[in-house]
Amino acid sequence: MPVKANSGVRARVPAAGKVLEGDDKPLLLQPYLNEKSQSVVARMDPILCKDYTAVHNVTLKEHRLSPCTNLDLFNTLRQSVGETAVMYCACLKSLLKIYVESHKV
Repeated sequence: MPVKANSGVRARVPAAGKVLEGDDKPLLLQPYLNEKSQSVVARMDPILCKDYTAVHNVTLKEHRLSPCTNLDLFNTLRQSVGETAVMYCACLKSLLKIYVESHKV
């Protein structure tokens, strides 16, 4: 049963140093998916729903996120008024990581 992000129930978090097993990743990811992504994952084959790579790929495809769009997001990102430098750098770092992973560098 997926846990809603605002339901007050916390998702299982692994202890420090524990490596996540393949079946745990999609379960931990589900509370953070938006409604569109949750709908796509719900329509997936039940066996594939437990595969993190399949869930990841279907979600990216549904939102039409490609390496080109990731690069465009990185290049056009601007620091907003209420955003600290640390928050802005974290966004840039995340976008760069996603871009590099999408190119399989």
